[in-house]
Amino acid sequence: MEEKYTRARDFAQQALVYAERLQEPSSIAQAHLWLARVATSLGEPAIADREFERAIDQLARTGQGEELLRSHALYSETLERRGEMRRAYEHLKAALAHATSNRLELAEYGPPKW
Repeated sequence: MEEKYTRARDFAQQALVYAERLQEPSSIAQAHLWLARVATSLGEPAIADREFERAIDQLARTGQGEELLRSHALYSETLERRGEMRRAYEHLKAALAHATSNRLELAEYGPPKW
């Protein structure tokens, strides 16, 4: 089982290298998220925390709103499973704040006109 996660980490690290080479912010963030998920599965919380924070930071800088919301929520769930309720709550608050601000923008400007 661990071999599967080791291979997944190798693929995610390769994806990160390629995304950085191409300077593709969204792909960089996604690679960090995959590295966080793999580290979580391998029981490596310090590495998972670092990768989640990098992904969230990257998404915040690029304006990837929906992905940022999902990343905060996923990190919150991960922290909750580890029993880190205070930190889980902080990331859940960040996700909810982002979701609320998006709803307020929609209410203010109306639905998108396609």
